[in-house]
Amino acid sequence: MKKVLLLDDNEDAVVLQTAILESDDFYVVSAMNGIEGLEKLQTFYPDIIVSDVLMPEMDGFQFCRAVKNDESLKNIPVVFYSAQYTDREDKALAEEVGAVGFIYKPIEMDEFLAIINRILEQAKERNRLSSSEKPFVEFEQKHYEAQAKMLDKKLHELEEQHAKLKESEENYRRLIEGLSSDYIIFRHDKERRFTYVSPTVTVSLGYEVAECLRSYDDFLTPNPINEEAKRLTALALSVGETQISYEAEVYAKDGSPRFFLVSEHPLTDQEGNVIGMEGIAHDITEQKRLAQAEKATREQLHQSLIDMIRAVALTIEKRDPYTAGHQQRVSEIAVRIAEEMGWDNDRIEGLKLGALIHDIGKIAVPIEILSKPGKLMEAEFALIKIHPQSGYDILKEIQFPWPIAEMIAQHHERLDGSGYPKGLKNGEIIPEAKILAVSDVVEAISSHRPYRQALGIEIAINEIEAHKGRYYDPQIVDLCIRLLHEDDRLINLLKNRL
Repeated sequence: MKKVLLLDDNEDAVVLQTAILESDDFYVVSAMNGIEGLEKLQTFYPDIIVSDVLMPEMDGFQFCRAVKNDESLKNIPVVFYSAQYTDREDKALAEEVGAVGFIYKPIEMDEFLAIINRILEQAKERNRLSSSEKPFVEFEQKHYEAQAKMLDKKLHELEEQHAKLKESEENYRRLIEGLSSDYIIFRHDKERRFTYVSPTVTVSLGYEVAECLRSYDDFLTPNPINEEAKRLTALALSVGETQISYEAEVYAKDGSPRFFLVSEHPLTDQEGNVIGMEGIAHDITEQKRLAQAEKATREQLHQSLIDMIRAVALTIEKRDPYTAGHQQRVSEIAVRIAEEMGWDNDRIEGLKLGALIHDIGKIAVPIEILSKPGKLMEAEFALIKIHPQSGYDILKEIQFPWPIAEMIAQHHERLDGSGYPKGLKNGEIIPEAKILAVSDVVEAISSHRPYRQALGIEIAINEIEAHKGRYYDPQIVDLCIRLLHEDDRLINLLKNRL
């Protein structure tokens, strides 16, 4: 195994370089400066030394010169691995004190390892690396000049970084001062105590900043929304989630509730440990109020629509007392079939309402024909057959959220095209109308009519079974028959018509 002594005063750099070297079968011993490095060399003889240049107590140049002046150590190759603020003169000084290479940071891992291994091979071939016998005074002078230049460059870098930091802080301050009162920026520690709150909290919640530097939970209304907010925040603090978002209901100073959309991310220390959270809260109280008002309006309009449809259904039945309750019963059968088919609640509601007025077009049919006790003449039946189209014409301009006009127009269509009014075939008929067709026939056969007595559930079942796949959708027929055998509520609903 190859052995290396690694000198660097940056702990993170030592961890990274150790990992890189160990990946290439190096055994690594590290030191934080030249003095510690010389101490390690008393008990550890490496194949190569990789050293930073600028280090406290004893820098890389001083360390390398000490190694090369020691007869027992001078044949160990020394490589400098340093930052870009070193220059050509530093490289020349490195050669003068006996270093065999100068690698500039940053560098790709593969290239770094290739250089180290090449130096090791060259050292084995030549079996020599002696120090330069330069006068001590000359070295001290050059070393002082090199160290001064590096320190000057590093100081210049620090000054630039400080200026950028000040500029960033100034930009942040201007951002906070110009922030809309709808937004509050905050930070809190792991105990959820606020350590910073932006001045906009005064406008949004009525608190002075100093009044807010207490527990986050003091401001939360006790409710399920805020319990979820607490859970997410606790999770982020424990596992360091990158970003969390949630809604929160917060007490204003006057006791009124305010709603916020909150986004937070963890704050960490130098070791990466989560020490708190930083986030921004957007006041969405007004949006919430408008949304709730809009929802209430929609619900009111929806209920008005349902009430209107029920009123129309009642009007139809009052005009044709012999079929009173027909549309309601068709609606109940259709709803149960749709439920068995797995339809969602909204679609089922549309089917239910369409079924309640599926015979609205009969308003256009003379009452004498609707209530005629005997068999209808051909011309009279022709008038009956116009009611789906009449119903469609009545409703087609109304903007329902469901295809109610189409349901009414198609509920007497049949899969083989033998239905009316348009002779549509299977793929042209909407699913709602296919369910209505089966439900309508079952209810009609099971109930009294002016021209005959009720025929009963079994006759209704025989009818739809006999024409399954020809007139009626097979899946719908099978579901309806099963329900008529198993669903006591539907069975009782139809038996009461006998």
